[in-house]
Amino acid sequence: MTVAILVLGYREPSVLAAVVPVYRKAGFDIYVHLDAKASVVDYALAMGDQAQYCRFIQPRTPVFWAGFTMTQATMQLLETALGAKDYTNLALVSDDTLPIVPIARLRTALTTRVERIAIRLLQAGDVFLRRYQEFFYLDHAATSLLGRPIETACIDQAFIETFARLLARRRAGKVDLPLYYGSQWWCLTGDAARRVLSLHADRTDLRESFEFSAVPDEMYIQTLVANFAQANGIVQGPVYVDWTQTPKPFVFSRIEQFSNAVSPDHLFVRKVSSQTPDFIKEAIRRIQ
Repeated sequence: MTVAILVLGYREPSVLAAVVPVYRKAGFDIYVHLDAKASVVDYALAMGDQAQYCRFIQPRTPVFWAGFTMTQATMQLLETALGAKDYTNLALVSDDTLPIVPIARLRTALTTRVERIAIRLLQAGDVFLRRYQEFFYLDHAATSLLGRPIETACIDQAFIETFARLLARRRAGKVDLPLYYGSQWWCLTGDAARRVLSLHADRTDLRESFEFSAVPDEMYIQTLVANFAQANGIVQGPVYVDWTQTPKPFVFSRIEQFSNAVSPDHLFVRKVSSQTPDFIKEAIRRIQ
């Protein structure tokens, strides 16, 4: 049984560096997609010696919050990993994610033939349905939901070409299928991951329907798995995130902040900050 850890990286190289020995001891391979807006050289330097155990993938995508670029980066990780080895399981995490169970249990859980992904069917009237049913383009500086300098928000050729595709998809309409919603962090079997990649490559209508939605990282893979790739069965997603406290998501700094909230299916917590190194060291010491 072989496991690939797929890391969406951006601003916590020190946290990832602290966790790499855990992944290596479990026998996992590590693939990192670093947001194209960041420097791989600087990120690797911040990781120190642990960077050598990560494969930093190319090409890279500049990721815009709530846009499809997050999903594109995820697909690049899947494609690179499955092109390198016939993995039985692939787990998607962020670079501010911390394993919280003993290494032996982590390996056992991530090598089972189930899809560990949080999904729930969206019913009529659900607020999240509009994120799919309406049309959005949030993957450009001119349309990003986050603040940016005015000078970066100009309309360029890429914007024009993408907007032309959006208009064509709007005329054709979006794919009508049951929609599912859940956390973007998961562990899929190789079978499910290959099915998702195949649909992503071959079904332009599906891909564009989600490309021009909002926050598709919480719907796209969830919907593909639920509709087309759930033969192995589905259990709760592996990453615990606390949306009940401020800031949202809550940044953990003590084990007590999540110890009573996680379920047996939770194998990781997110978010963790490099500003609390003692907490990270203690948490890792407990699972060795």
